[in-house]
Amino acid sequence: MPLDGGALDAALGGGLRLAALHEITTRGLDVECAAAPARFLAALLTRLPGTAPLFWVARCCDLYPPGLMALGLDPARLIQLRATSDDEALGLMETILRAGVAAAVVGEIGRAGPLAGRRLQLSCLGRGSTGFVLRRFPFGAHPAAPLTAAVSRWQITAAPSAGASNTPGLRAPGLPRWHAELLHNRHGITGSWIVEQQEQTDASASRSTHPFRLVAKLADQTPQALRRLAS
Repeated sequence: MPLDGGALDAALGGGLRLAALHEITTRGLDVECAAAPARFLAALLTRLPGTAPLFWVARCCDLYPPGLMALGLDPARLIQLRATSDDEALGLMETILRAGVAAAVVGEIGRAGPLAGRRLQLSCLGRGSTGFVLRRFPFGAHPAAPLTAAVSRWQITAAPSAGASNTPGLRAPGLPRWHAELLHNRHGITGSWIVEQQEQTDASASRSTHPFRLVAKLADQTPQALRRLAS
């Protein structure tokens, strides 16, 4: 599935692999609420082909339906499932993926072992659904090993928007932006970019063909440079 029609798709070898497992992480205080990666992921889900339902498994079901509508995602297509633990969330994800009834399954997971990752990836391959493990620790952060079975691994953090108006005193927030760091990519190269949410009616993107617009490639990817960019 194409993401931006440019650098992101080129890095991924043509676009995001469907019927595969992807991991999305964040850093800092956002590991508790995962607001930035959740919005990034919701914008991506709006462009998945077909009309099959989308499942979102979480220990804290706190998605805001009006916010999803603003991203172009129909809340009526989304089914939320509450899990009591990471293990239960992983089991629910695997069950839904193996059933082959979903366009995509998102699981907010803190800890997950390598065996669980391999089972999820095999479930995606077997029935054609796409899986997303969104790393979130709603009750406190803990170190977590990456999922080696994931086809791609992203680290998503918020970036300042450009602003919708340059008039003094009227500078409203612009479209959401993220630092998107592709940490692992089985079918291409890695990299870091600043991306912006694509407007639904942007003619340059053939009316919402792509969920994101590339703003800039991060040339200096040192922690110091990233902190300066986010300040």
